[in-house]
Amino acid sequence: MRCFLTMSHQSNIYSYRQFKDSHKGETCVIIGNGPSLRDVDDAFLYKYPTFGTNLIVMRENFAPTYYSGIGYNHFDTLERAEAVWGILDHPNLKAAFINRLVIHMYRHPKVWSILAGNTYGEPNWEKTDDDNIRIRFGTDPLNNVGVFATTIYVQIQLAAYMGFTTALLVGLDHYYDVDDSKGQHFYEEGTQEAYDPPDYPWDITEEYSSKADIAYRVSLVVGEQIGLEFINLTPGSLCDVFDMGNIDDWR
Repeated sequence: MRCFLTMSHQSNIYSYRQFKDSHKGETCVIIGNGPSLRDVDDAFLYKYPTFGTNLIVMRENFAPTYYSGIGYNHFDTLERAEAVWGILDHPNLKAAFINRLVIHMYRHPKVWSILAGNTYGEPNWEKTDDDNIRIRFGTDPLNNVGVFATTIYVQIQLAAYMGFTTALLVGLDHYYDVDDSKGQHFYEEGTQEAYDPPDYPWDITEEYSSKADIAYRVSLVVGEQIGLEFINLTPGSLCDVFDMGNIDDWR
């Protein structure tokens, strides 16, 4: 069992600057945790720098280049907190960005703190007078990241900060079946015994999809402004915000 200590190595937020434009002009893969990820081979994922989040720790013998864990409910039990330790020593992992509220549980040279805006009293989203939703897109996400509906949104902000110009998306099924545990994520049902997933706030698939679409549309607008292109490589994805592509064209 790992020993959880009281502070992180990476306590100085100014050192985050080393990540700014560190992959300028490159292509990355943003990994969603949908069921289709089971059909994406490691050889493809290791071809590009990757961003993974939360339950990606359930993919055996794999670690993304960059891991993010924002949701506090992914660290609120010993089993969930320990699951993250399994990827920290993986040679492919360069950095793990962990919710600043639970950073005290990790002492590791690859671990960096990250925080959502609403923790500091700056809302991640708000309704406008015309009943539309306005959400935050963090231009300095390691200091203050926008969070809304989907963890992929956090990964997109990190990719933008690091200067990537093309983001390929896999595992973006855009479908959440609350009655089918295997229909929610890529991991098999049996792995829940090792990592008991927290409850999710979405009552129906349509509620999740409509909220996530807002985050994706904001990402698309920002991407057009900064030169970040998105291509969804997920076969059968129900997300129609991003242009679709064929994964074989990127192998």
